[in-house]
Amino acid sequence: MEVGEVSKFLAQTIPFDQLSTAQLAETALQFSVYYCQEGEALDITKERLLIVRTGIYALYSDKQQLLTKLEEGDFYGISYC
Repeated sequence: MEVGEVSKFLAQTIPFDQLSTAQLAETALQFSVYYCQEGEALDITKERLLIVRTGIYALYSDKQQLLTKLEEGDFYGISYC
């Protein structure tokens, strides 16, 4: 995915929609894009912010119990104070 597409997605995603065009472009450069297929695992142990662009991502415990499902626009890896 190109930086322009990431910027466009962020511009439609709260709280990034409050950034200027220049700030969006700068922020988009910091993002990595992952494409996951059904059943594919993603390493979520790293300290990073994940945003679901399309689809649904299910989070499971170490014991394979469903913890939550993330849908389009949902975040993971951020805590609100």
